[in-house]
Amino acid sequence: MQVAPQQWVDPASARPLLVMSPGQGPPGQQQQMVARSAPEQDSDEDSDDDNHTQETQQLCENEDIYDVFIGCLLYDLARYHMGKSRGGGCRRFFRTAAVFFVMLLNMAAQIYIIYNVKRFVSSWAVGEARGSYSQYEEHMYTSTHLNNHGMHRGNSGAFHPENFETLTADQKKVMCQIALSQPAFLLVMLGVWTLGNFGEVKLTFQQAYNVLSLETSGRGLSATAEETDDGIKITKVSMGVKILTMICVTIPRLVVTLVLLWLGGRWLTAT
Repeated sequence: MQVAPQQWVDPASARPLLVMSPGQGPPGQQQQMVARSAPEQDSDEDSDDDNHTQETQQLCENEDIYDVFIGCLLYDLARYHMGKSRGGGCRRFFRTAAVFFVMLLNMAAQIYIIYNVKRFVSSWAVGEARGSYSQYEEHMYTSTHLNNHGMHRGNSGAFHPENFETLTADQKKVMCQIALSQPAFLLVMLGVWTLGNFGEVKLTFQQAYNVLSLETSGRGLSATAEETDDGIKITKVSMGVKILTMICVTIPRLVVTLVLLWLGGRWLTAT
């Protein structure tokens, strides 16, 4: 399985700060991550706050908050365990904690929006569609029964197609606008919506693979790295880091995406 590398790029010099890519060589070889620190300023954590602020902005330059959190976590853990934090350990901790807090706010906003869309948008649309179709069934059948939602459904052998002509123009318009009355169009819309969400699912699993494929070593929250001419090469992370990223990033991101897939499909079917 090949996964495209992910990079944290220095916007000033276009130089990668953190590269996440599968390891090269025979199958089973562990993935490696390369962290290229910002220019010479970062070699001394005690230099000044301006250098630290610049490094933070460069490191966290990426597409979404999830990648930013993972990047900050791995990079700062590697620097700390290599003894590169001399006095800057607290700053690194609070930087990663701040990014984690922003990620939690992002997740909370997503959950709040999804809950209220379910409550005020999709539920109303589903109720309207069910009510309209219940009236249609009651009109077209001479004998009906109530389903689990309290809606009329026709009994077998009691359907009279000629009753359609006695519907009003508004009733006919409403029935013909129900999504299930146009199955081909509905399937195309649901297919596009599903593909879009599965793109997010793919990114989620790719992100998890980038972390889980690293060799496991150490206790607690730690990362083993070696310093090269290109920067810091992260070769191992602890099981605690892997569990943290799964619990705080992968699982919530996957659940939100799947719930959104279901909710959007429900709304599209009702409208």
